[in-house]
Amino acid sequence: MRCPWLCAQENVWQPASGRYATASEVMREGLRIVEEREQFCAAKLESLRAADQDGQNRRPAEPLRPVN
Repeated sequence: MRCPWLCAQENVWQPASGRYATASEVMREGLRIVEEREQFCAAKLESLRAADQDGQNRRPAEPLRPVN
């Protein structure tokens, strides 16, 4: 799963260049990115928990014995 908010090594805000007209637009974009990151992290955590539970369910019922 790739993080959607990761960008190349460029300045994505660029308010002076005209990408955003106001500081408010920059703030809204920043909040949107934070929300996306939180949703991504929550989904990733849920996926990891499900995989862990699946692994727990597949454990053998009794301890493994060495093979002679």
